[in-house]
Amino acid sequence: MANAYTADGVNVSEGDSFSAFAGGICRSTYGYNPYVTVNDMSRGHFRGPRTFNFKGLPEGYAIDAAPDGIGTKVVLIDAASSHRQAARDLVAMTCGDITRFGGLPAVFINVLDVKTLGANGGSASTYERATNQAFRNLMEGLGEVCREQNLVAFKGETAELGVCVGSENRDAMTQFNWAGTAIGVYHPDKMITGETLAPGQCVVAFQEVGFRSNGVSSVRKALAKKFGAEWYRNSKAAAAILAAAKPSVLYDRFFSWLNGWFEADFVPILKAHLIVHVTGGAIRSKLA
Repeated sequence: MANAYTADGVNVSEGDSFSAFAGGICRSTYGYNPYVTVNDMSRGHFRGPRTFNFKGLPEGYAIDAAPDGIGTKVVLIDAASSHRQAARDLVAMTCGDITRFGGLPAVFINVLDVKTLGANGGSASTYERATNQAFRNLMEGLGEVCREQNLVAFKGETAELGVCVGSENRDAMTQFNWAGTAIGVYHPDKMITGETLAPGQCVVAFQEVGFRSNGVSSVRKALAKKFGAEWYRNSKAAAAILAAAKPSVLYDRFFSWLNGWFEADFVPILKAHLIVHVTGGAIRSKLA
């Protein structure tokens, strides 16, 4: 059955190898959040059951989940070979939806769909090895971001979907979709909703160096307009591609700290009245 599945375009052995690799990265993050305990019931099997519990949080907390993905920025990531940093975009798009309302992101789950994982076995071609290493870099980067942001990469799923996953660049080394869900907690006393806004309060802007994963369809259209339909092959576009592919700047741990989630008494360091993601038309619709 496995041989037939391989003949149909799914590399079963590499799928198992990659899943075990990604599972190892997940397990390395299990101690990163002080309020999460992971219970490993897998008996050593990388696809075995695991559960988690929250601990040490203020009474009355509630759990929420924020799903999202990095959209068409995958094309830029491939063109810029910035796979190691891609997880920053995924965490930004999910955890940011929790911290903006005063919550604490704690647990992360991801789903990676690829056209092919490539291969890293003895008979693998240079191209297959490069593809496989790029996706492993993707996962290693997720582990690094989780350490930085106090997140537990609880579980994930990777699937080779063949023709069901494509790219604007049909010859892209890595053709993939990446989505995830951040699980976090809120507390009624720590919500940031804008209800306490008042004249005279300060507005503080936090700099973003790139596009996150917002508006990338327009970015790609702009690249095509300036550098041609196959902008990803144009050497003159290299600097612009690197600039557009810059990973998101993450402020989530800082916002959580500011809101007192890491304080013994959970009292905010500084009262924040509103957090706004200024993307697209948000200056008028959200900030104003």
